[in-house]
Amino acid sequence: MWNDRQKAQGIDIELARIKREIADQDRELEELMHDHYVTHGELDALAAKEFEAAAPSQSSAPAPNFTMSFVVRG
Repeated sequence: MWNDRQKAQGIDIELARIKREIADQDRELEELMHDHYVTHGELDALAAKEFEAAAPSQSSAPAPNFTMSFVVRG
């Protein structure tokens, strides 16, 4: 019985440690997202600039495919 209680306490301690670690990682992620904040207007302007750069000049060839990914908050 005492051994089971010790195991349960050990599990509780480990669970608390994992929860703290997850909370720390969540805070770090939130800070990173804040540091790389992009508004919708900035995103539209950047997309237009990228589209213009990818468009062929005076050619009938199709524009190359490109992919962009951003964190947008707001």
